[in-house]
Amino acid sequence: MDFVKIIEKKLNKKLKKNYLSLQKGDIVKTSANNNKLINKFKIRKFTKIDSGVSSFIDWYKKYYNYK
Repeated sequence: MDFVKIIEKKLNKKLKKNYLSLQKGDIVKTSANNNKLINKFKIRKFTKIDSGVSSFIDWYKKYYNYK
């Protein structure tokens, strides 16, 4: 829910939430690992979720001329 809280803060709005049980195809746990990516491309720079969501919202508003 951190993702939703970031969006609410950025838009300065309280979003309507409709909590549902897990849906078909929802993933409960993942074993994702970035080590191969880091080792192959020698990068360690990743975007934090709050700045990434904020940047996306800024881009979206500008691209679609949304006020």
